[in-house]
Amino acid sequence: MKSYSRGIAKAQAATIIVALIIAGAAGFYLIGTQPQNQPSTSQSSTQSSTQSTTQPTIDPRLAAAKGEGGLTIYSSIDVADFAVIQKAFEVKYPDLAGKITFLNMRPPEAYSRITSELQGGKPTADMVLLSYTTAQQLQKDKLFMAYKSKELSGYSPSLYDANGTWASAILLPVGFGYNTQLVSKADVPKTLSQVTDTKWAGKIEYHTLIGGSVGTQYVASMKECCLNDADYNAFLSGLKNVNAKPSTSVSAISDDLAKGEVAIGVAVYLHDITRLKGQGAPVDFFLPQGIPLLTVPSTISIMKGVASPNLAQLLEDYILSVEGQKVIGNIDVRFPARPAMTGVKYSAETAVPGAQIKIFPSPDIAARSSALAANFKTMGFG
Repeated sequence: MKSYSRGIAKAQAATIIVALIIAGAAGFYLIGTQPQNQPSTSQSSTQSSTQSTTQPTIDPRLAAAKGEGGLTIYSSIDVADFAVIQKAFEVKYPDLAGKITFLNMRPPEAYSRITSELQGGKPTADMVLLSYTTAQQLQKDKLFMAYKSKELSGYSPSLYDANGTWASAILLPVGFGYNTQLVSKADVPKTLSQVTDTKWAGKIEYHTLIGGSVGTQYVASMKECCLNDADYNAFLSGLKNVNAKPSTSVSAISDDLAKGEVAIGVAVYLHDITRLKGQGAPVDFFLPQGIPLLTVPSTISIMKGVASPNLAQLLEDYILSVEGQKVIGNIDVRFPARPAMTGVKYSAETAVPGAQIKIFPSPDIAARSSALAANFKTMGFG
């Protein structure tokens, strides 16, 4: 509690103490006044002494984490990006420095390695920071420990598992990109049908629909959330009619846009477009009307049997906290998962103002990815 006193000179001495009463359960603050009772000098001195010696509460997990061994993390995010996060965490908790081992690998590799190591009775990851789709696979295998971080109160329910097995840490929004020298502002497609206008014939690149990953799931998710059968089929037919070319790499599409090799990209990462645009490349991002900002989160989870549970919980809390998300939002280029972040260079809300952010793929789309890819292949897509 902070108290402020104001002496009123002359006629009589009275002290108005303005008390800030925290109504924690309701999440708001109430300002009020107390009766004009002047405390004695000794009382005031005692109160001041008590306040000055009050120490902040120390998380008991910190002492426990100091005595724990290391923490091994399997992750698909860049090594350099995680190094920034780890450094900030160790500045906050210097006694925990040097305890984290970070191994970078593609999500499918991480899944195969974890399941293989567990089957062979070998040590595996204590924690993972992987794509949402891979997290769903590991969750289905019941390999995650349930941990409901206190920080989840700051997140939309769609961004974490209600049982505490995973939580979104970084957002990877997906959409459409274009080359600003080949497509004028006036010609940027406003609708999905305009994306496949014949004037873009031979100038469109999309992430492969037969790989069972981003491209497959993105197009299927557009149908799931937003398109009727007629519009969906028209879009697919349009892609074939304009001889759109497939790419096996999502990021390569943005690179080709920057080089002017194509005019429009379908299923591109917002962070790739933002990065290239920041470097001066003639690229920009757009969404046709009715299409939300479909977003794949990178999620954080603690594995069952984790050797250092207190360290793992402290790290998850930090990454999900405002402090940790601010670190992420100032990495070139990463979008924090926590909504309404301020003091960051990057956020999905400011990058695509007014866009509805929707997580994809749904469990249904994820489960049917291979079948969807096979169907796209029979339709003649690459």
